[in-house]
Amino acid sequence: MKRMKSTDLDDLRSLHKQMAAAKKDWELVSKLDVAFHRGIAVATRNPLFVVVLDSIEPALTCIPISSGGRWPPTATCTNRGTGCRRPP
Repeated sequence: MKRMKSTDLDDLRSLHKQMAAAKKDWELVSKLDVAFHRGIAVATRNPLFVVVLDSIEPALTCIPISSGGRWPPTATCTNRGTGCRRPP
């Protein structure tokens, strides 16, 4: 917490509230979750954490398109450009 600024904490709190409000909007929750964890990475002031998180972001935002938040065996994802599929 030594490197974290008060604005970082404010941003994280805001993202957490937005996630709680989004509830069943899985696509929005997924995007906010990635933003939340990216905020944590930024708050560390370690640029490597941000680079690593950015490199795996497509996999983190891979969510089912029309399954009510549950993964059917062949679910494709909203970020189609990544070719992301859930393993069987």
